[in-house]
Amino acid sequence: MTLCSSALVAVLLLGNAANAQDWGDWYDSYKMDYTYDTTDGNGPANWGGVDGIGEWVDFDVTGRIAALGNQCDVGTRPSSILLDPGTGLNQQFYCQDLHEPLPRQINPDVDCSRWEVTFAITPYALKAYFPLSDGYCLRPSLIFSGRMDPYVLLWMEIHTRSEHAIAGKRYDAEIQMIHAGTGREAGQLMTITLMVDASAVDDDLELEWMLQQWRETAQTEREYCNGGGDRKRRLRSSQQPDLSQYMRNGNFSSYKETTSRNLARNLQFTTSSCRTDRFGRGCEPLGPRRRMFPYNLWQSIWYYGYSGSLSAPPCSEIVQWRVLDEPLHISPRQYKELTFLLSQSLDDNCQLDTATDNNGENRRPIQESVNSAFQGVYYHCTPSNFGHFVYAPEDQ
Repeated sequence: MTLCSSALVAVLLLGNAANAQDWGDWYDSYKMDYTYDTTDGNGPANWGGVDGIGEWVDFDVTGRIAALGNQCDVGTRPSSILLDPGTGLNQQFYCQDLHEPLPRQINPDVDCSRWEVTFAITPYALKAYFPLSDGYCLRPSLIFSGRMDPYVLLWMEIHTRSEHAIAGKRYDAEIQMIHAGTGREAGQLMTITLMVDASAVDDDLELEWMLQQWRETAQTEREYCNGGGDRKRRLRSSQQPDLSQYMRNGNFSSYKETTSRNLARNLQFTTSSCRTDRFGRGCEPLGPRRRMFPYNLWQSIWYYGYSGSLSAPPCSEIVQWRVLDEPLHISPRQYKELTFLLSQSLDDNCQLDTATDNNGENRRPIQESVNSAFQGVYYHCTPSNFGHFVYAPEDQ
């Protein structure tokens, strides 16, 4: 199957003030000939023959990914894996981390809001892209245990069903939040994964807002194919923070200095002897830091961690995975709409174009390590290993 470009996949262009307000289209150079269909010649078993690095060409890790080449057949720690010590396929080791993934304190004057996110329907996944740089607004970022510089969020993507399995269970979907390292962490990726359980009676309101954005993307595409509108959307200027003015007023020195101050503060555990419960309660008025979108989707701060690869070509082994151990609960209706929207990718000729398998799913099969020294090693951090960081009200 040859995949054509999806017409409304957008990346926010930030090269200069003139194009900073435009959504870009899915570029032909991003196309890669692979599918999730195990019966297809370009399916997972044959990903080792896929050329190119796709949309990674736009990011700082492009040089490293290109140098490694395609590792789908030759890698030693492929993703995704089964997180279940009872099977004997993988080994569970002790938690290596000292604290939760730490977000910086919310600053609405300079943070990228949810309105700066581009929602796209690609042949491979439903995606939500954040700006390409911090020059226009500050992207969400996290500090991980043992990592001295922050990781910034590049995009989110949704897979149905889940690519990972926990204790033998594959969930209905998986939301992957792909982060890139900065400073001394440059060239590394960190992916936070949130499982999705579609058995709730009620809709999840946060996911419903995201679904609405993908609905609008699909509607805009249909209008374009029917001869109306165009493929680009423009941000409302009133929603765009003016970082240059903020900097001139002396309120904001630089992203690096800000994150360094946050890092120094975050890595000092609270002087309070209080330890919250798993929900962050019990130390009032101290409490967990409020999390900006999309980290407010998390249902837990504890996770399974392991060193692996991209779960799609070129399968580069530069990813640290953190698989949250509590799922997001959504309704069956919402899950049905997710799978429908995933099938709505259109090519340049307005024809349906999707890389999903015959069941409408976009997940890589569970992988087994071929390296006897690695053997699928992972660890599970639980409340017994660390609790919530707690902050004073003004820092929450």
